[in-house]
Amino acid sequence: MSKTFCVLPFVHLATHPNGDVTPCCDSALNPTDKNGNKLNLNTNTVDEIRNSDSYQKLRSDMINGIQNPACSFCWDAESKNLESRRERENEKYSVNDVTKNYYIDNFYLLNVELRLGNVCNMKCLICHPHSSSKWNEDSDALTKSNFRNFYEDVDLYSKKIIEKEWYRTDFFYQQLINDYPKLNHLWINGGEPTLIKEHYQFLKKLIDNGKSKKISLEYNINGSNISDELISLWKQFRFVQVTISMDDIGDRIFYQRYPTKFDDVINTIKKLEKNDVVYTIIPTISLYNVYNVVNILEYINKNTRGNRPGLNFVYHPYHLTISNLPNIEKETLISMWKKSNIDSDYLDTLIFEISKKENYNINTFKKYTEILDKKRNLKVLDYLPEYEWLFADNKLL
Repeated sequence: MSKTFCVLPFVHLATHPNGDVTPCCDSALNPTDKNGNKLNLNTNTVDEIRNSDSYQKLRSDMINGIQNPACSFCWDAESKNLESRRERENEKYSVNDVTKNYYIDNFYLLNVELRLGNVCNMKCLICHPHSSSKWNEDSDALTKSNFRNFYEDVDLYSKKIIEKEWYRTDFFYQQLINDYPKLNHLWINGGEPTLIKEHYQFLKKLIDNGKSKKISLEYNINGSNISDELISLWKQFRFVQVTISMDDIGDRIFYQRYPTKFDDVINTIKKLEKNDVVYTIIPTISLYNVYNVVNILEYINKNTRGNRPGLNFVYHPYHLTISNLPNIEKETLISMWKKSNIDSDYLDTLIFEISKKENYNINTFKKYTEILDKKRNLKVLDYLPEYEWLFADNKLL
């Protein structure tokens, strides 16, 4: 089987809050036409983007055994003998040397990731204004401080207002309904997608024209609220699966996914269970919860009935990745994990991620946290006491 072929650029696309489109959410490809002009859902059709020069080059490289740099995320994982998304997706679609020609020749759009803007009711510490409109409230605290001396990408935290909201236009949804009859899966994210009422209308149209019974839905939500209306719509689809981003437990989640209330998330989980909605809880591991991973997994396994929890990791913003810890803290955590009862695949992945070369000195994380604590009138040690070694005084390490 080819070591470069991936089914996703042939059957899939990922939308982004501002209207950008990539072959998947891990790809760095930005579609352009033959003149190098960037294509976007606010100005171009889905078909124009799928058939753009850059997309065609990517697909050609994959067929011809060339590792296109837009997919470095997977090439890096495979070089370290870790299973990549490319490998998982090929297995999911039963790709082999024979069946891959079906996907190449037919070029059906089967699966779409819908990141419905940046409208959100949370301002998580691992997030930023591009993915959460709520974050605009705290933007100035970073961009108008000396944080630029610690983090070169501070403009990531500049206020973000999406003026052209492609995800609110009927034209976009009508393309999916009218032009792609083989579409069978929608992965819906945000922001917080449950707040985007226009997508409710999209679901209703799929129900009214009879297509819903052939389409499965997958959601990523923050767990703050699920309306009865949305659950009622879900029941008309072939299958629905929900992923809840619950990064920690108890009061720790209030601090990290501010201002999330843990009881609200638990009530959402109970509501999903009551309505027999399949769900998975996936914490995203960052410097804010890396010391509590074992407790998080144990809580999920003992107190919920969802699928086996997965682990995501923060790769961007770079200063929040767990690899930025000092070596002595890395060694402490690895030793603790090895003595715990967590499954071997969790252990291997955690060790791999924490052992990567650091992107930033831990002082960048410290300064970032202190600035936001002051803005939000919070104290990190009230919620994450394991960081006393870092935050006990005002001195940088």
